[in-house]
Amino acid sequence: MTIFFEIFRAKKYNIAIFGAGHIAQKLIRILKTLDCYIYCLDSREEWLKKLPKSKNIMTGSFEHLLPQDCFCLIMTHSHELDFSIAKKLLKSSEDIPYLGIIGSSSKAKRMKHRLKESGISQEDIAKIYSPVGLAIGNNTPSEIAISISAQLLEVRDQQRVLKQPKVINTKI
Repeated sequence: MTIFFEIFRAKKYNIAIFGAGHIAQKLIRILKTLDCYIYCLDSREEWLKKLPKSKNIMTGSFEHLLPQDCFCLIMTHSHELDFSIAKKLLKSSEDIPYLGIIGSSSKAKRMKHRLKESGISQEDIAKIYSPVGLAIGNNTPSEIAISISAQLLEVRDQQRVLKQPKVINTKI
């Protein structure tokens, strides 16, 4: 008889949210209940102050340094700022595990076209989740936040499966 033990230690994952607006407010209230660290970055202090207080939520400005392995969500108050952040993230990080950008299908198409024109590779552009979230629910901030949360969990779990866990083979 052979028994296999799978050793699996799930570490907390990091989520960076660029923008603290209405959807981010709802999203962070969901994510704070999960086993993750949340970094919410915005230049608008009044929006950051509206976030719930929690030991796994950190706030700061857009210049805040982030861990290398952050799942990144871009949902600022400005399309131009969204573009600038996406471009910077794609140029400065070799492997972002998730890059989601909020917006309509037409915004996503324009954003991807601009990123290509700015020198971002088609391979990197293809990794962007935009419109962000699963195709469920309606267009309210709460339901958008749920669909984004579900997509984050889905991508996180797919990546965990791809990373081979340590297996111990014990023959009896």
